[in-house]
Amino acid sequence: MEVRTNDVVRFRGLRQLVGNLIVASAGLVLFVVLAISTVVTPPSTGSEEWGGLTVCIVGTLCMAAGLLRLRAAFTVEIAPETLTYRTLLTTVRFRRSEVMGIGLKDRNRGMAKLSQPFLEMRDGRTVWLADMGQGKLIAPASTMQADLVSAVGNWIR
Repeated sequence: MEVRTNDVVRFRGLRQLVGNLIVASAGLVLFVVLAISTVVTPPSTGSEEWGGLTVCIVGTLCMAAGLLRLRAAFTVEIAPETLTYRTLLTTVRFRRSEVMGIGLKDRNRGMAKLSQPFLEMRDGRTVWLADMGQGKLIAPASTMQADLVSAVGNWIR
């Protein structure tokens, strides 16, 4: 999925976004249900009630923070001089002068063979854009990867 705002072009890996959105939502519901259960029927000793509520509140806050991070995660942003790659936990920025090329290769990731784009860096490293991976069965008609490779190739020139 490509989004264009001003001079920035964004590509989003929907496969990872949907999977993590489902897991984070399920975790959020789990911690809310556990908190309600602890309040409605507290433990018989009474001493573990606050500990259980604390764990549920911390878990709920972590899941909510994860959901907020999902708004920006799994994206590649191409700005005039930098390429920004955001995963769920990290954000990496590459200057135009650091990137030598981009390619697309099929890789075995678990049981599925996924097509994943990668950046070839001037220092010889290969940086896999794993969150932009798509399988042939998951999104056979998607052009996101081809559009990403084309846009980054044009950006490098």
